[in-house]
Amino acid sequence: MSSIFAESANRLPKEAKAKLPKAFMLLTNNPRHPSLQVKKIEGAVRRDVYECRLDQAWRIILKETGETYDLVYVGAHDEAISYGARLRESGATYGSDISMTERLKLYLAGDDQVLEFVDVTVGNLERLTKGKRAWTYHVYENWRAEGHKARIHVSHCPSCNNGEGVHPGSGDDNGRWHGPFKTFQEAFEAAENSGRHISECKRCHPR
Repeated sequence: MSSIFAESANRLPKEAKAKLPKAFMLLTNNPRHPSLQVKKIEGAVRRDVYECRLDQAWRIILKETGETYDLVYVGAHDEAISYGARLRESGATYGSDISMTERLKLYLAGDDQVLEFVDVTVGNLERLTKGKRAWTYHVYENWRAEGHKARIHVSHCPSCNNGEGVHPGSGDDNGRWHGPFKTFQEAFEAAENSGRHISECKRCHPR
């Protein structure tokens, strides 16, 4: 599941959100189920991009990965199909403040580095149906960096690695991880309590 999928799912109306777990289970166990109507998007720049029916009004954008699919985006029928089919040259770089829409356009144009993916479970999607984030957060308290920073990460961020960091087992010489926290607010409060300068990871965009 991409970070953009989680963001777009959070924007769905309550009735549409409630259908995500069932759609995911069908995609996992029987992707050819007639209710999903999985098919390639006509005119898409990427040959591995598909659409999937959530219901009459909403579509899920998928990326084929072998015999399974990654969840890329979910939105209103015409909007989602438009994103899936759009042709656009990939940008060379992108900043930390790039919008969800721009990141999706770059990804569909072939820039695989613009999105982070995380394993998805029915539990993740059930959290989304309740208006909650599908992931947890960690805080890295760095007492060697200039300004003695406390940086907030999404737990699955490669820099965080679920609180293990880039070099697991390297010790606490430079800092330590705190978490996991269920919400961004809990992570922010932990960072605030450290008394250090608070920052957010520019790689995973936790908020």
